[in-house]
Amino acid sequence: SQESPLLREPIRLSIQCGGKTSDLTMKPIGGRASTDAVDERKWKGSLGSLACEAASRTDFDGFMLLHLNLRPAGPTTIDSMRLVVPLARTRSGKQSALCTPAAPH
Repeated sequence: SQESPLLREPIRLSIQCGGKTSDLTMKPIGGRASTDAVDERKWKGSLGSLACEAASRTDFDGFMLLHLNLRPAGPTTIDSMRLVVPLARTRSGKQSALCTPAAPH
């Protein structure tokens, strides 16, 4: 990122279930693993009735790989899910995203 912020504000994830919207809340767990080239972090939290675990790896060039695991406490129907990545205006023409669903367990 060359010391330039990549985001205007934090990334937000929300779901809608039965007409009710819930936002992801997370807290860091464990230590932060960082070098000059890589920053790795882990979090735990919730998204409505779903338990969440996340792990991210951000490389020196701003490439971020994010693993998000959502676990329902019981049968759950998600009407919609919204991920907002508010890129800094000076960076917004230089990013792309690829989402790959994990195999069901």
